[in-house]
Amino acid sequence: MKQQHRNKMSITLMSIFFFCMAQNAVAEEKQVNTLMPQPPRYELVLDINELNLLNESVSAGLNKYGGGINFELNAAKSDRGTLWKVIIKNPKLPDVLKYWISEKSLEVVKAVNPDKLSPDDKTALKAMKTLADKTDASRNNPVRDEIKISGVITEQNNNLFIKGADFQYSITGKHTNAIKKMNGKRVVIHGVVKVKDQIEAARVLLKKENTLELFVMSQCPFAGKAETALIDFIDTLPEDQKPAVSIRYIFNYKNKKFSSLHGEPEIMENLVQMVIRDDFREYFHPYLLKRGADEKTPWPELAKEIGMSDEAVQGIKDKITKERQKLIQTEYNYAAGTYGIISRSPTYIWESEIIPDIRKIEIFKEVTFSTDEKCSH
Repeated sequence: MKQQHRNKMSITLMSIFFFCMAQNAVAEEKQVNTLMPQPPRYELVLDINELNLLNESVSAGLNKYGGGINFELNAAKSDRGTLWKVIIKNPKLPDVLKYWISEKSLEVVKAVNPDKLSPDDKTALKAMKTLADKTDASRNNPVRDEIKISGVITEQNNNLFIKGADFQYSITGKHTNAIKKMNGKRVVIHGVVKVKDQIEAARVLLKKENTLELFVMSQCPFAGKAETALIDFIDTLPEDQKPAVSIRYIFNYKNKKFSSLHGEPEIMENLVQMVIRDDFREYFHPYLLKRGADEKTPWPELAKEIGMSDEAVQGIKDKITKERQKLIQTEYNYAAGTYGIISRSPTYIWESEIIPDIRKIEIFKEVTFSTDEKCSH
């Protein structure tokens, strides 16, 4: 495929066959009344060569058979360059595409000389194979939007249900044996709906009643403001009305290495705060308030200013040195494994559910700081 031909086809692709739209960033807010089967969609993540071949296949197919088809297309930067996500909602279209791609691939094969493969020929042949593989994988693995339901687990005649004040839905999936152990407990189920009034559970979390979990990067200015404001706000509440507040830390894992948005200094500050949180609980909030007012002073000095002993400070240093990897891994497993959080500081979890704005929760409706600003990778 010549570069000029590629560029022409890319323009045709953009202008005729694809409709670009932003991803829905508020899927977790979806409210469920009656569980109806969700239509599947099919997704392909393609590089530019695969995208061009798909476009040529579609062009040839439409020219030969007529009609029209609809896709959605999103583009995003990655360490492999720009990648294109093709979203197909018509369940018959993946089979049509497979046929058209096969026809186009046969044309490409006929046009190349196997004894004298040019760089363009090799690129085209590689794109043919990877596009065919991705198309097959997409056809065999339809995607459905995940929903969430809060309720109490019940078991009837060896069948599992999640029950609320005005609903009762059956539970299926590979996690049913684990869910049976939660019988009678309040949970949050994340899953997909393939059959009416039935949820196939992907994740099940025990509902942490009256508990706010705040996930932060320690050097994110928005997180620092949120921590300070929340601590001050909760201190104004009567003891019997105070919610539990847990602060957790966000790490990213890429290329077999942990990192943080603001580099090694933030990793170290995360670790300091984690150890104070876990081993010196009475100093945790005072330290956060100090750090919120002073971004530059080294942590040992701040620790001593709030009354921590030289021995305690040395203990924190020793633990971070000896257990760095374990501490980070444990924190990452909880944030990423439980809630899928690897970015967006601060992120709020109320009673085991992600919420975009804690002011939507009755007890926090009077907080005054903005919850819209985030630090993101």
